[in-house]
Amino acid sequence: MKKYILAALAAATLAGCATTPSPFTNAKDEYNALNDFYMGFYENRTYIFDDAKVWSEFVQFGEPTFRNTMIGKAAKGGTLVVGLTKAQAKALEKKQAPYMASLEVYNGKLSLADDMYAEVFDGNKYMVFTDMKNLRNYLVNVQVSGYTDAGAGPNGRDVVYAGHSAKPAALVEKFKKAHSKPEKVTAKH
Repeated sequence: MKKYILAALAAATLAGCATTPSPFTNAKDEYNALNDFYMGFYENRTYIFDDAKVWSEFVQFGEPTFRNTMIGKAAKGGTLVVGLTKAQAKALEKKQAPYMASLEVYNGKLSLADDMYAEVFDGNKYMVFTDMKNLRNYLVNVQVSGYTDAGAGPNGRDVVYAGHSAKPAALVEKFKKAHSKPEKVTAKH
Protein backbone atom coordinates (compact mmCIF):
# COMPACT_ATOMS: atom_id res chain seq x y z
CA MET A 1 0.00 0.00 0.00
CA LYS A 2 2.84 2.36 0.90
CA LYS A 3 4.39 1.83 -2.56
CA TYR A 4 1.16 2.95 -4.22
CA ILE A 5 0.95 6.03 -2.01
CA LEU A 6 4.56 6.90 -2.87
CA ALA A 7 3.84 6.38 -6.57
CA ALA A 8 0.85 8.71 -6.35
CA LEU A 9 2.89 11.33 -4.51
CA ALA A 10 5.68 10.94 -7.03
CA ALA A 11 3.29 11.54 -9.89
CA ALA A 12 1.95 14.63 -8.15
CA THR A 13 5.43 16.09 -7.75
CA LEU A 14 6.90 15.17 -11.14
CA ALA A 15 7.17 18.69 -12.45
CA GLY A 16 8.85 19.98 -9.31
CA CYS A 17 11.33 17.14 -8.93
CA ALA A 18 13.06 17.68 -12.23
CA THR A 19 13.72 21.35 -11.58
CA THR A 20 14.11 21.59 -7.81
CA PRO A 21 17.57 22.92 -6.95
CA SER A 22 19.78 21.16 -4.48
CA PRO A 23 19.55 22.36 -0.88
CA PHE A 24 23.35 22.65 -1.02
CA THR A 25 25.00 25.83 -2.23
CA ASN A 26 26.84 23.77 -4.81
CA ALA A 27 25.64 20.36 -6.05
CA LYS A 28 29.26 19.18 -5.91
CA ASP A 29 29.19 19.67 -2.13
CA GLU A 30 26.64 16.89 -1.79
CA TYR A 31 28.34 14.74 -4.37
CA ASN A 32 31.64 14.65 -2.50
CA ALA A 33 30.05 11.92 -0.39
CA LEU A 34 27.75 10.57 -3.10
CA ASN A 35 29.96 10.17 -6.13
CA ASP A 36 28.30 7.05 -7.54
CA PHE A 37 25.86 6.63 -10.40
CA TYR A 38 24.07 3.46 -11.45
CA MET A 39 21.73 2.75 -14.32
CA GLY A 40 19.88 -0.36 -15.41
CA PHE A 41 17.24 -1.31 -17.93
CA TYR A 42 14.44 -3.61 -16.80
CA GLU A 43 11.05 -4.35 -18.32
CA ASN A 44 11.30 -1.44 -20.77
CA ARG A 45 12.13 1.07 -18.05
CA THR A 46 15.31 3.00 -17.36
CA TYR A 47 16.31 2.92 -13.69
CA ILE A 48 18.84 5.36 -12.23
CA PHE A 49 20.41 5.47 -8.78
CA ASP A 50 22.92 7.50 -6.77
CA ASP A 51 23.07 5.11 -3.82
CA ALA A 52 24.96 1.79 -3.91
CA LYS A 53 22.62 0.13 -1.41
CA VAL A 54 19.52 1.02 -3.43
CA TRP A 55 21.25 -0.19 -6.63
CA SER A 56 22.17 -3.47 -4.95
CA GLU A 57 18.54 -3.92 -3.92
CA PHE A 58 17.47 -3.36 -7.52
CA VAL A 59 19.84 -5.94 -9.03
CA GLN A 60 18.89 -8.49 -6.38
CA PHE A 61 15.11 -8.12 -6.54
CA GLY A 62 14.21 -6.20 -9.71
CA GLU A 63 12.67 -3.18 -7.99
CA PRO A 64 13.91 -0.64 -5.48
CA THR A 65 11.78 -0.32 -2.33
CA PHE A 66 11.34 3.42 -2.89
CA ARG A 67 11.19 5.06 -6.29
CA ASN A 68 9.97 8.06 -8.24
CA THR A 69 8.49 7.06 -11.60
CA MET A 70 8.56 9.61 -14.44
CA ILE A 71 6.59 8.54 -17.48
CA GLY A 72 8.00 9.86 -20.75
CA LYS A 73 11.25 11.18 -19.22
CA ALA A 74 13.64 8.46 -20.43
CA ALA A 75 15.13 8.12 -23.92
CA LYS A 76 12.59 7.74 -26.72
CA GLY A 77 9.74 8.76 -24.39
CA GLY A 78 10.23 5.78 -22.10
CA THR A 79 9.67 5.55 -18.38
CA LEU A 80 12.43 6.78 -16.08
CA VAL A 81 12.51 5.37 -12.56
CA VAL A 82 14.69 7.04 -9.94
CA GLY A 83 15.61 4.69 -7.10
CA LEU A 84 15.30 6.59 -3.83
CA THR A 85 16.83 6.29 -0.41
CA LYS A 86 14.49 6.15 2.56
CA ALA A 87 15.22 9.83 3.31
CA GLN A 88 14.35 10.87 -0.25
CA ALA A 89 11.12 8.83 -0.09
CA LYS A 90 10.17 10.49 3.20
CA ALA A 91 10.70 13.90 1.62
CA LEU A 92 8.36 12.95 -1.23
CA GLU A 93 5.82 11.66 1.27
CA LYS A 94 5.92 15.09 2.96
CA LYS A 95 5.35 16.67 -0.47
CA GLN A 96 8.89 18.03 -0.54
CA ALA A 97 10.95 17.46 -3.67
CA PRO A 98 14.16 15.69 -2.62
CA TYR A 99 17.45 16.35 -4.34
CA MET A 100 18.13 13.45 -6.71
CA ALA A 101 21.75 13.56 -7.85
CA SER A 102 21.22 10.61 -10.21
CA LEU A 103 18.62 12.63 -12.10
CA GLU A 104 21.03 15.56 -12.39
CA VAL A 105 23.75 13.26 -13.79
CA TYR A 106 21.30 11.58 -16.18
CA ASN A 107 20.14 14.97 -17.48
CA GLY A 108 23.72 16.20 -17.96
CA LYS A 109 23.48 18.88 -15.27
CA LEU A 110 25.96 17.35 -12.83
CA SER A 111 29.36 15.75 -13.22
CA LEU A 112 30.60 13.24 -10.70
CA ALA A 113 33.65 13.74 -8.49
CA ASP A 114 37.11 12.72 -9.71
CA ASP A 115 36.97 9.50 -7.69
CA MET A 116 33.64 8.53 -9.24
CA TYR A 117 32.29 5.02 -9.74
CA ALA A 118 29.42 4.27 -12.10
CA GLU A 119 27.78 1.12 -13.42
CA VAL A 120 25.33 0.56 -16.24
CA PHE A 121 23.57 -2.75 -16.80
CA ASP A 122 21.98 -3.06 -20.24
CA GLY A 123 20.61 -6.58 -19.90
CA ASN A 124 23.56 -8.25 -21.56
CA LYS A 125 26.56 -6.77 -19.82
CA TYR A 126 27.72 -4.53 -17.02
CA MET A 127 29.73 -1.44 -17.86
CA VAL A 128 31.92 0.17 -15.20
CA PHE A 129 33.00 3.80 -15.48
CA THR A 130 35.63 5.69 -13.48
CA ASP A 131 35.65 8.96 -15.40
CA MET A 132 32.93 11.36 -16.47
CA LYS A 133 34.06 11.58 -20.10
CA ASN A 134 33.38 7.88 -20.74
CA LEU A 135 30.12 7.93 -18.78
CA ARG A 136 28.87 11.03 -20.61
CA ASN A 137 29.79 9.41 -23.95
CA TYR A 138 27.71 6.39 -23.02
CA LEU A 139 24.75 8.46 -21.81
CA VAL A 140 24.73 10.54 -25.00
CA ASN A 141 25.88 8.06 -27.66
CA VAL A 142 25.22 4.66 -25.98
CA GLN A 143 28.76 3.61 -26.84
CA VAL A 144 31.46 2.25 -24.60
CA SER A 145 34.90 0.80 -25.18
CA GLY A 146 37.41 -0.66 -22.80
CA TYR A 147 38.66 -3.89 -21.30
CA THR A 148 36.03 -6.66 -21.50
CA ASP A 149 36.14 -9.31 -18.81
CA ALA A 150 34.11 -12.01 -20.59
CA GLY A 151 31.69 -13.93 -18.39
CA ALA A 152 33.10 -12.44 -15.16
CA GLY A 153 29.92 -10.69 -14.05
CA PRO A 154 26.86 -11.97 -12.22
CA ASN A 155 25.09 -14.82 -14.01
CA GLY A 156 28.02 -15.14 -16.44
CA ARG A 157 27.55 -11.71 -18.01
CA ASP A 158 30.42 -9.71 -19.47
CA VAL A 159 31.85 -6.71 -17.62
CA VAL A 160 33.32 -3.83 -19.62
CA TYR A 161 35.70 -1.51 -17.77
CA ALA A 162 35.33 1.69 -19.82
CA GLY A 163 38.53 3.42 -20.83
CA HIS A 164 40.82 0.63 -19.60
CA SER A 165 43.02 -1.26 -22.05
CA ALA A 166 44.12 -3.88 -19.51
CA LYS A 167 42.34 -5.63 -16.66
CA PRO A 168 42.12 -3.09 -13.78
CA ALA A 169 42.67 -5.38 -10.76
CA ALA A 170 41.47 -3.00 -8.03
CA LEU A 171 38.36 -2.05 -10.01
CA VAL A 172 37.60 -5.72 -10.72
CA GLU A 173 37.70 -6.42 -6.96
CA LYS A 174 35.44 -3.45 -6.23
CA PHE A 175 32.92 -4.69 -8.80
CA LYS A 176 33.03 -8.26 -7.44
CA LYS A 177 32.51 -7.03 -3.88
CA ALA A 178 29.54 -4.92 -4.95
CA HIS A 179 27.97 -7.93 -6.66
CA SER A 180 28.72 -10.59 -4.08
CA LYS A 181 25.02 -11.39 -3.45
CA PRO A 182 22.97 -13.44 -5.95
CA GLU A 183 21.26 -11.31 -8.57
CA LYS A 184 17.86 -12.20 -9.94
CA VAL A 185 17.35 -9.34 -12.38
CA THR A 186 17.15 -10.26 -16.03
CA ALA A 187 17.02 -6.77 -17.44
CA LYS A 188 15.65 -6.01 -20.87
CA HIS A 189 16.74 -3.04 -22.95
